[in-house]
Amino acid sequence: MDRPRTAQEFAEAEQRIKASGDFEWAVDWGPSDQSEWYTYAYSPLLQSFGGDLINRENYETADGVLNSPKSLAFAEWFQKQFTEGFAPRSNAQDRTEFENGRVAMQYSGNWSYLKNYQAFGDDLVILPPPDFGAGPKVGVGSWQYGLTRACTARQKEGALAYLRFSMQDRYIAEFSDVTSLIPATTTAAAQTTAGYYGPGQPLAFLTEMSRRFGLVRPPTPAYPVVSQVFQQQFQDLVAGKAPEQVLEQSVREIDADINAARYNR
Repeated sequence: MDRPRTAQEFAEAEQRIKASGDFEWAVDWGPSDQSEWYTYAYSPLLQSFGGDLINRENYETADGVLNSPKSLAFAEWFQKQFTEGFAPRSNAQDRTEFENGRVAMQYSGNWSYLKNYQAFGDDLVILPPPDFGAGPKVGVGSWQYGLTRACTARQKEGALAYLRFSMQDRYIAEFSDVTSLIPATTTAAAQTTAGYYGPGQPLAFLTEMSRRFGLVRPPTPAYPVVSQVFQQQFQDLVAGKAPEQVLEQSVREIDADINAARYNR
């Protein structure tokens, strides 16, 4: 984590893998995932290029940010991953290409650790994402609970009591043990028992990686549309749509939603 690969180092690694002939593909980016994967996984790459999904100063527009020159550089690079033969345009839903030896690198999350470790043991290497110029970025678990303004005083008191109860470290640790997801607090990580995140355990470094490189998804009520638009347009990008068109169309749709919902009023 102290010196992640640079963009040039990552490109050289892909070239060496491709030239070796040992694999069908250098990397699997997971483009067939139909969940929120596109935004969760690819917007950190966009942000590492220096772009973003929306203007984070006021969350009122994507214009000038998602269609900026740095965002365009990302979109062009990402499309070339597929057009230049480094990555497949589709993958198995269970992401088995990596464990079956068809690809050399898998871009995935901590939930893939166990099956990959079972396949490769100590030959498995887990690395932070490359630094594409603006520092490495990773997605973090940035969902939130919300209380409506219509809550009565009693309802608010009960809701907050539930949150205080459920957010105790022992429950966060138990949730992590069952799901293998990163504990939300370092003190909870120390209480995990499944052998992932406690001191000296194989995934303990992921809590530090989240702290250093994590960037929350935009905290705006427009986010569901932002994510939906990004996923649809970048699926089109993978399929071959011109990067400039992808970004401009994304901005138009996102800003139209923000204006229609009056999030910028």
